Amino acid sequence: LIITALCAFFGFGLFAQGTHEKLQKLFAEYVSVEDDSSRAATLIHIAGVYRNSSLDSALYYLGKSKVIINKLSSDYLRSEMLALNGVLAGQNNEVLKAIGCYQNAIHSGMKSHNKNAVQRSTFNLGNMFLQKKEYKRALEYYQTAKTYIDDENPNPLFEVILHYNQGLCFAFQKEYDLAFHHVDSLRVFETEKDGKILSRDLAANIFAEKGAIYSAIVYNKR
Repeated sequence: LIITALCAFFGFGLFAQGTHEKLQKLFAEYVSVEDDSSRAATLIHIAGVYRNSSLDSALYYLGKSKVIINKLSSDYLRSEMLALNGVLAGQNNEVLKAIGCYQNAIHSGMKSHNKNAVQRSTFNLGNMFLQKKEYKRALEYYQTAKTYIDDENPNPLFEVILHYNQGLCFAFQKEYDLAFHHVDSLRVFETEKDGKILSRDLAANIFAEKGAIYSAIVYNKR
């Protein structure tokens, strides 16, 4: 059984569906807006769309946004730009650069009260340390990210991935009871397709870490 860490980066809240149409709309918006703040925000959006198809294009448009943001001295926009920069660095396997970007994004996000950027960057720092096998530090960042969950505007997918990654960390630390606690937490989200799949997958990975390979295989086939 291959044990994989699920590291969803939650870039700028953009997805691959309708990428061409999305880019057309954003480029038209970029040409039409006149104020620098809107232009910088649009460039970040464009970079976010490109991140799954062209890393070079994503970095190019993010760089253009950075020039405008530096002139504006906007901590809010800087936090968004740095949060996405961390995602791109992570995709390029530049782990230390990604960590630095996320830390700076948190700093700017705290100054500008951009809780969304702070939450994403904190969560992504957890992902970085999970990849580095520094599970205690990863758990610290995941716990901090959890404090930014907005009960009035729930994001089930975020909570599903958060529980999954926390469960993996505990499993890798051989704290199996705590790991299975997150399997139970994932079952709350079993009405969500991802919650059902990942609760099963996490349990299988925990059994595999315990050396119970037969149980892992059986559980993974449920």
